[in-house]
Amino acid sequence: MRVFLAIELSDATRRVLGGMSQAWRGNWGHELPGLGTQCPPASWVRPENLHVTLKFFGDVPEPQVTRICDTLSTVAIEAMRLHPDRIECLPERGAVRIISVGLGGKLEKVHGLFDGIERACEPLGFARERRKYRPHITLARLRSHLPPQARRNLIDAGAKYLPAPEFVAGAFVLMQSQLHPKGAQYIPLARFPLAKP
Repeated sequence: MRVFLAIELSDATRRVLGGMSQAWRGNWGHELPGLGTQCPPASWVRPENLHVTLKFFGDVPEPQVTRICDTLSTVAIEAMRLHPDRIECLPERGAVRIISVGLGGKLEKVHGLFDGIERACEPLGFARERRKYRPHITLARLRSHLPPQARRNLIDAGAKYLPAPEFVAGAFVLMQSQLHPKGAQYIPLARFPLAKP
């Protein structure tokens, strides 16, 4: 099964970010003036699927999922307050391929959680991520890139909706991703509570 680890959003946060992505999806040219025909088609994340990814495992045999869960239950860190506060275009430089929302708040705790997960999962055969971890919420993946100058337009357009409501990350979740013709469906398999601060 195809699995990954995530931090879920609150309903209030999800509503604001979902509303923003729906407005952009419905009218690129109006929301992002100046881009004109340079707006490529995008694959938008459905509001119910918005989350902060911690680790992507890929396709994992079912018995291995049990081992992952046993290992993740040993990861200990405090709950954290986070708030989506800005648009981020990824990668950081060059042409834009992903439109996401960056986070403010207790990011040192998010990085601590990520490091704890990486350490715990490495003995199970899951290699550590080589790239620097950048916690974010993906809104859309572009089917072709936007030019670098589009970054400013996207950031300015996002300022109408952000910051979104703060939320408390009180747990992280092992999710199964099931692919369907209308898009992926995410099914929680196990939740791992974080300690109260």
